[in-house]
Amino acid sequence: MLIRVRTNVGVWRIDNLDDIAAKTKDVIEGIKKTRPNVVIEKPLSFDARCENPVDEDQCLHSQS
Repeated sequence: MLIRVRTNVGVWRIDNLDDIAAKTKDVIEGIKKTRPNVVIEKPLSFDARCENPVDEDQCLHSQS
């Protein structure tokens, strides 16, 4: 699975995630692996104002 995520510091592409078991925290870990010095200031969210945060422990496919 390929995921694209927009954060406070840019757009990230996280590839090779498990289609069934991937969780939001796996996406965050993917960003940290490619850019270890990046600080994400707000939680991942479904909206640009960060009013509807994504549950980090829930599978991605169940959060659509």
